[in-house]
Amino acid sequence: AIEGQKIGLNLQATQTQAPWLQGENGFSRKGPELTQSSHYITLPHMQSTGFVTLDGKKMPIEGRFWMDHEWSSTVLAPEAQGWDWVGLLGDDGSSLVAFQIRHKTPGKPPVWTHASLRQADGRIRNFKNVQFKTLKNWKSNKTGTQYPVSQSIQLDETTYTLTPLFDEQELDARMSSGTLYWEGAVRVMSGNRNWGNGYLEMTGYDRPMSL
Repeated sequence: AIEGQKIGLNLQATQTQAPWLQGENGFSRKGPELTQSSHYITLPHMQSTGFVTLDGKKMPIEGRFWMDHEWSSTVLAPEAQGWDWVGLLGDDGSSLVAFQIRHKTPGKPPVWTHASLRQADGRIRNFKNVQFKTLKNWKSNKTGTQYPVSQSIQLDETTYTLTPLFDEQELDARMSSGTLYWEGAVRVMSGNRNWGNGYLEMTGYDRPMSL
């Protein structure tokens, strides 16, 4: 529960699917060296119910959300600039994780890529070909940083198209954690059909990411 002067949020989360261990039983590679990795666990399609209070008015809400956590000592290779990552919830109960670790040198292939799809029944498919392509850029008026807020992701024979709910979803945490990045809600299309929704996170667009 979070209570502020103008807005309050009280949610209860319920797990609906088994935990999903990313990579090899939770060992998630982020680069060519084994040390460039994390232990990565995901809880997709969690159900939430509760209330939001706005200016004294209490309103019931419900929805689904994604929770994950990573533990690591070393994540990024020295030549890495940052990453583009998505956690997507399919309307059919499936879940998709995909990311690329971008190279510092423009035009060079990513340092590392990964994508995995878990069906609602628990079956998992790992993709060999992972390609992110920019469809639309947005430039922040506050920081001057440009982000590819709309992207397509080619995973083997399937393409997923991401469109942000709105462009301005930049998070400026330079006064606390020292990071500046874009993380926001997106709608997802596969071909010409609605596939689901989720989150897109992008780091290292102002300077190389340091962890």
